[in-house]
Amino acid sequence: MLKSQSYTIASGHYQTSKAALDILEAGGNAYDAVLAALFMSFVTEPLLSSPGGGGYLLAHPKGNKAKIFDFFAQTPYSKNQREKDFYPIHGDFGNVQQEFHIGLASAAIPGVPAGIFAIHQHYGSLPLIDIASAAIAMANKGMEVDKLHAEVIQILSPILSHSKMAKALYSDNNGNTLKQGDIKANPQIAQFLTDLASSPQNWFYFGEPAEKISCLLYTSDA
Repeated sequence: MLKSQSYTIASGHYQTSKAALDILEAGGNAYDAVLAALFMSFVTEPLLSSPGGGGYLLAHPKGNKAKIFDFFAQTPYSKNQREKDFYPIHGDFGNVQQEFHIGLASAAIPGVPAGIFAIHQHYGSLPLIDIASAAIAMANKGMEVDKLHAEVIQILSPILSHSKMAKALYSDNNGNTLKQGDIKANPQIAQFLTDLASSPQNWFYFGEPAEKISCLLYTSDA
């Protein structure tokens, strides 16, 4: 938790909170700070937060009624009965194991990009690319894997090993799973956030990202 003047910010990672604080001290408002923290969480907490996920925001601007932003992920309306890439794995939490279902058929339509633009259009004050800039820089520079992140990587290793692309993202240059103290850059997410924050709001759903997601659904080795 970071405190500065009348600001109180809580998040799952120091750098996530710092991104929000820096935006506030640069003249941004609370919603700019929320978005800055969200962008940074994609870099610092990538297995817990993702632009490919969904979420909610309860906003209550001073002097106005509260508004709920619902940008949770959506499953397809049409579900045929053909064989699907969908099966269970178990995350090992030590004394407890939790079942997850993974595979291409477990993917839902991401709501986060739509949520980012909706929040920014309603309440944002700074340019979106400025709000995302700290996260972009951190992704290019590389984040040090902390204790919690290392534990999450280990727990979710059965999911990561399902995809060559995911496994590469969470492995070092020798192909070993990332551990505490390792530093890993992610230029792909840096470029994605740059494109997202500087493109029209329909870029994700009608442009190149949508095309790539659609192609993956017909690829057996994602």
